[in-house]
Amino acid sequence: MTFIVLQNLWQSATLVIAKRQSVRKLQVLFNGRAFSVNKKTKLLQLWKIRYKMILSDRDRLMELTNILRKIELFNGLSKDELRRLASKCIERRLERGEVITTQGVRGDELFIVTEGLVEVLITEGKKDSHKIIVNLGEGQLVGEMSLVDKGPRSATVRAITDSTVVQVIHRDQFEALCEENTHIGFVVMRNIATDLSFKIRHRNLSEGSW
Repeated sequence: MTFIVLQNLWQSATLVIAKRQSVRKLQVLFNGRAFSVNKKTKLLQLWKIRYKMILSDRDRLMELTNILRKIELFNGLSKDELRRLASKCIERRLERGEVITTQGVRGDELFIVTEGLVEVLITEGKKDSHKIIVNLGEGQLVGEMSLVDKGPRSATVRAITDSTVVQVIHRDQFEALCEENTHIGFVVMRNIATDLSFKIRHRNLSEGSW
């Protein structure tokens, strides 16, 4: 049910109670079901909770859309396309020390940090020897190559703050979205290719290759 429909239902139902209108009026509002005064009150409370949830989801979607707008991977997408992408995100909450990805394990998810911090580390030599590469915060992401293939993770990523929040985009969800709107897929893949090209050139220059 859309936000506007819920909003209208809530406003209409509130008006009915305020004017002490008949149960028959409420039968029209709530799919022909009759309610006593107590039941009507409880029903309205439930509608109010649901209405607030819709507002919360709407605000969350707007906030997430604004975060996606600042990420280079999504440069070139329209506001509507960013909103559609944001709607595919699944929120995951983590506590300090929880692992998001494990080096060497295949994955098919992209992670966007929206609250807290995560650290990216790699295993070197001995299994228990780890090297921290970088810490990432709000608006930064890991696992973008999972949108291209389902290869093994190149690093382990774990939360380093309590109440860390990441948004998860599954490869299957992303592919389905790209089938609906090919421009989204084109822009994201172009940006991935641009980033890879930059990294390869930078590495070649560092190694003295031309």
